[in-house]
Amino acid sequence: MGHGKETPRQKMIGMMYLVLTAMLAMNISADLLNAFTLVDSGLSQTTKNYARKNAKTLGVFEAAEASNPAKVKPWRMKAQEIHNMAVDLTKFVDEQKYKIVELAEGPESPALLEGGQINSKLIEAKSNTDIPAQVLILDGGAKTIREKVEAFRAKAVSLLDPERDSVMIRTIEDILNTDAPPPTEDGIQHSWESFRFEHIPLIATLPQLTKVQVDALNVEADLMSFLMNRVDAGDLRFNSISSVVIPTGDFITQGTEFKAQIFLAASDTTQRPKIYIGAYDSVKNKETGEWEYKMRNPNSKDTIPVGSDGRGIFRRGTGSLGTVRWGGLIEIKGPEGGVIRKPFKHSYVVAPSSFAVSPTKMNVFYQGVLNPIDVSVAGVPEEQVKVAVSGGSLVRKGRKLFVRAGRGKTCQVILTNSKTGKRIGVAKFRNKELPDPTASLIGLNTNMPSKGKLLKCPGITAKPKNFLFDIDFKVLSFTIEVNTGGVWLEAQSNGYKFSAKQKKLIRGARSGARMTLQNIKVKGPDGKVRTIQGLPLKLR
Repeated sequence: MGHGKETPRQKMIGMMYLVLTAMLAMNISADLLNAFTLVDSGLSQTTKNYARKNAKTLGVFEAAEASNPAKVKPWRMKAQEIHNMAVDLTKFVDEQKYKIVELAEGPESPALLEGGQINSKLIEAKSNTDIPAQVLILDGGAKTIREKVEAFRAKAVSLLDPERDSVMIRTIEDILNTDAPPPTEDGIQHSWESFRFEHIPLIATLPQLTKVQVDALNVEADLMSFLMNRVDAGDLRFNSISSVVIPTGDFITQGTEFKAQIFLAASDTTQRPKIYIGAYDSVKNKETGEWEYKMRNPNSKDTIPVGSDGRGIFRRGTGSLGTVRWGGLIEIKGPEGGVIRKPFKHSYVVAPSSFAVSPTKMNVFYQGVLNPIDVSVAGVPEEQVKVAVSGGSLVRKGRKLFVRAGRGKTCQVILTNSKTGKRIGVAKFRNKELPDPTASLIGLNTNMPSKGKLLKCPGITAKPKNFLFDIDFKVLSFTIEVNTGGVWLEAQSNGYKFSAKQKKLIRGARSGARMTLQNIKVKGPDGKVRTIQGLPLKLR
């Protein structure tokens, strides 16, 4: 811009420079110097007005954030950053003003006020041209001001969209322009600093410095308003509302609680959303702090039809049993023309069509064995059913459940909904002892064995006949009685095997001889020792 067509602002600054140069060549009158005092006083009042307005706007941001942190906080933080930079710039300029007056008139000057402020009307050294140049040019004060203006301008422009906000960007760049002026006719190139602050009376320097503050606060005010409008820019517009009831479940069992959400839902009847079913990915936008969503596999996404009321109907067949989780994205056009996607998730339980018939006289748990049980509750997912046992203990083996009956007469299976903590119901059972087993020869299915096969038989076993559980009783001991010539002889075994004495009696027995296995003591899985019915035999 320094070598192209001059802007109106550059023309104004150039004209001011010419006027000031002409004044230096003249014997400047006190009236002219006082005119600069009036200009600075007016500009200083403008800075105060802007500062109050910007502080008030920042307060509005903070109040809005307290009501809706997620929505307002990203924009409030940007506004706060701009405000902090503007405060830093204006404070530094105030320090340079104070330093100029203090060096020119001393620390006791009546123009120096509390809080680092000055009253230009009380300045005596209005025509001093050395001190402003010393502070701003030699000491580098003006260079620092320019750098702070450039940093402030860069931050302000970074908050805007180059295409959508191009007009505002050009305005900010013009207001906060720090380009060097065009060369003079004799070829002298002034810097931004020297053009404004070199060889200029003190009282003319102050309005230049105050103008920097006004420009910064003006840009801050415009950006504050812009950011405040952006808070609601992405809000959706709706033209229809309806009442909605969403129950936590449509199948309610006795003793449980019915619960439903009731609220007003807003919709836009001027556009139909697109509803996609399937897996999606989410990424957090670091700039806005908001989540952005897209379908994981756009080529295989499933859409569902949407009616004129903006509602889609989801239909799926029920195949396998259990919990089915599904979800996707709803897509609509935002107020600024962009696409807005919002996720949804849901689940439902597929349960078998079943019924139950309970034999009330057979609700029995047997002691000493693991009694298998199946538990299912209509309308409650399997993983939410908590099972407990009173009068026994619960045993889990993988996904299978068993009850080990206690020594008492009764046992209860207690079902609770783990999600709600409420009891579903109690099933009562009777605890019973295992039935006595029946003795038999190992490997022989007859009571009339030959002598040879009986001698080869390892011993006896004991199992309940026609019982639900396939269990073995441990044979502790038994006696064999053999009728030989009308005389009954007996021999003892301390285990399930035939003892040597018992085999001797068997060898001595004739064909057709009768014998009895009796006093059979066995021990079941319940730990109880019992004497069971004997086993009569006849040699073939």
